[in-house]
Amino acid sequence: MALNCISKAHCGRGSGPCDLVYDESDQMLHCRSCGCVAPAKRHFVLRLEGPAGQSGIHGLRAILKELLRRHGFRCLDACEDDNA
Repeated sequence: MALNCISKAHCGRGSGPCDLVYDESDQMLHCRSCGCVAPAKRHFVLRLEGPAGQSGIHGLRAILKELLRRHGFRCLDACEDDNA
């Protein structure tokens, strides 16, 4: 698998190809050519505040669709916090 180098600071290459291998024991991606290491998947948590009612729900759906289409992000969980 040839991807861009995942650690500029570690190997100094930054834009060169890496030979990435997934290691199940630590769930990390390891590069055979330069030795850099990165997590296989990252999870992000967002707190968004939007308008009440249907327009807020439609806006959130539009944001999630754009994240999937343009960047490959998938929504794993979404809930409304009534105590905010």
